[in-house]
Amino acid sequence: MHFWCAAHSLNLGATTDCQAALKTHQYKRLYHPIFGKLQALWHKYNQLPKFANKYQQHFPYLGLVTPTARRWTSHYNSVQRILKLQKMDSTALAAVFVAAGQSPLAADHISFLEEWVNVTQNVAMTLDLLQGDEGIYLGYLLPAIQQLKEELEECMEKVTTCKPLANAALEGVKERFDCYSHSTEMLVAAAYLPEVKVDFLDDEGKKRARENLIEAANIDGPKVTASQEKKRTSFFAKRAKREDTAEGEVDRFLSSGTLELESVLHHKRIKEVSMHYNSVVAGSW
Repeated sequence: MHFWCAAHSLNLGATTDCQAALKTHQYKRLYHPIFGKLQALWHKYNQLPKFANKYQQHFPYLGLVTPTARRWTSHYNSVQRILKLQKMDSTALAAVFVAAGQSPLAADHISFLEEWVNVTQNVAMTLDLLQGDEGIYLGYLLPAIQQLKEELEECMEKVTTCKPLANAALEGVKERFDCYSHSTEMLVAAAYLPEVKVDFLDDEGKKRARENLIEAANIDGPKVTASQEKKRTSFFAKRAKREDTAEGEVDRFLSSGTLELESVLHHKRIKEVSMHYNSVVAGSW
């Protein structure tokens, strides 16, 4: 099965799929004028040194974060900074907007941006996870996407004006990633990570995952016995030679409460299978 880059797919969802929210009049009516103000502010801060100096007079120790075209999360970070400045000194921020030739943010604008951040922070945090440089494996994708969907569903119950945004983001995630939930490779990769295992699945999913894990351990794992260590000559030597089945190893692993990645090394079949499936970094397929 071919896998698209997860981070790129999620980034497209944040930029393209979320545009569907603009079909809702109430959301569109607030979105365009508010982000028009912000874009004007960011543009002048980046292009006009004179304006940047005025900004620093009001906020000398905290710069303005501005979006970049290549990383969607920078857009989220930029709005988050605006809200932080608003809480620090609303009067000073109003003066900055006036200096940029814009009217200050109104109370309903602030409420809109707070809801916007509450929705988009879920996508931003998932993107940051999948774009990590170290310790990110294929097995993280399914549980990360499942958690993102649950958080977006919770957001839809909490927000009002930005409910269309939460819905558009959720539908985009489902369209782009639900196909992976049927992938045996994805499921095995996730379940063979100690901190993930099958906790993110429902009962039916856990049953299917266990069957897939046993099958993968039988096919990809090494043939091992419990007596590969030095042969014993005691009365119980025959019992020590009893084969350690893939099913038994999988059950011991799933029931273990250990979360450290190194715990995989104590299960020979699982170690081999986990290394095979989790050699791919989640954000770079």
